Amino acid sequence: MKTLMIILYLFISIKIFAPTSCEQISDRILQKTSLTMLSNIILNEFLYALQLQETWDEFIFPEKETPLSCVNEIGAMGLWQIMPKTLRGLGYKGSFDKFLHSESLQQEYIKKLLKTNKKYLDVYISGWRDLIDTEIHGITITPSGLLAACHFAGIGGLKKFLDKGYVAKDRNASITHYLKKFGGYNFGLTI
Repeated sequence: MKTLMIILYLFISIKIFAPTSCEQISDRILQKTSLTMLSNIILNEFLYALQLQETWDEFIFPEKETPLSCVNEIGAMGLWQIMPKTLRGLGYKGSFDKFLHSESLQQEYIKKLLKTNKKYLDVYISGWRDLIDTEIHGITITPSGLLAACHFAGIGGLKKFLDKGYVAKDRNASITHYLKKFGGYNFGLTI
């Protein structure tokens, strides 16, 4: 009974003497939750735009495939055209057929790939944060642009571009295209 009285006293004391603190704490929690939700929404928009870039030009609704299960001529797979070797490097142990038929698996592994690419930025391109909002070879550098360019050309291709101006190209895209097109997504690197 004595313990219950102490707990009740403490609860009432906190409620009477610190209502603004409780309100401030709940406001901060709500604000942080809102920012996290907004970051996730922007990340999803980024992923959708990247998906369209990766699959739209190549697979404009072919009769036999959907973008979910598409594989290009060099073996890149799925909505975000991830190479099999990259998938294995990210720890994927399942069959590629299962991967090609599971949107949730593909989403899980593109997010893992983005996290890995962010770590690669930290390791291989020291001072990359200092490049943000600067112009290199005529392109404004942003975190989302760097991640998209890394997805396109790998960390090595991105480093060559930043250091020497080397432009990695594919049939219908280039590293500069990815840096520009995906440069405006501010998801706070909450991947």
